[in-house]
Amino acid sequence: MSRRLVAHLRREQILNGLYKSIVKKGFLKTSITDISKKGRIARGIIHYYFKNKEEMLSELMKQLSNKYVVGLRKYINRFESPIDKLNAFVDYHLLRDEEDLYGLMAVWIEYWGQSIRNKAVNKIIFNLQDEIRKILDDIMNEGISRGIFINGNSRAVASILLAVMEGTMLQWRVNRESVNLRDLYSELKKIILLFKRKNFLQGVSYGKEV
Repeated sequence: MSRRLVAHLRREQILNGLYKSIVKKGFLKTSITDISKKGRIARGIIHYYFKNKEEMLSELMKQLSNKYVVGLRKYINRFESPIDKLNAFVDYHLLRDEEDLYGLMAVWIEYWGQSIRNKAVNKIIFNLQDEIRKILDDIMNEGISRGIFINGNSRAVASILLAVMEGTMLQWRVNRESVNLRDLYSELKKIILLFKRKNFLQGVSYGKEV
């Protein structure tokens, strides 16, 4: 096994350990020992690859962000209609295994907290959100130009949709007992219909689990 491959596998072990520990006890309470145990890697090796927990968190978020954007684009591009694409945007976020979504949201919340104090982290979040807004903006512009959606400021609408999705998922992550994910999914589908012109007839597509 080459050194490069070994280094890649070690870093993946460390980041996997960090991810699991954040889901279990949060970033601030996570120790290097926790990461070592969860990642099944010797504690002394961790410092060889990362300076501190913050650097690990940044690397983890970069990986998750890249995977998220690639997956989102691929999922949305399966559909032709702008309405179907907006529905796919909702599906991609909420038609997931709930435990998987719960873990991802734990990391996202921790990263938001770090972004307030860390400019480098803030930049990663800004770039990710800007990428999502661009995807939604393109969908809205396509729908408006084809006469499917009502006229409006597509960039502003993209920001609103992103805020709604983030807020929805955050509420569920904070208290999943009082916020029903399936109810949220159903109502978000109805919101999408508000953008459609009354004289444009098309059914709503409901996707399959991501």
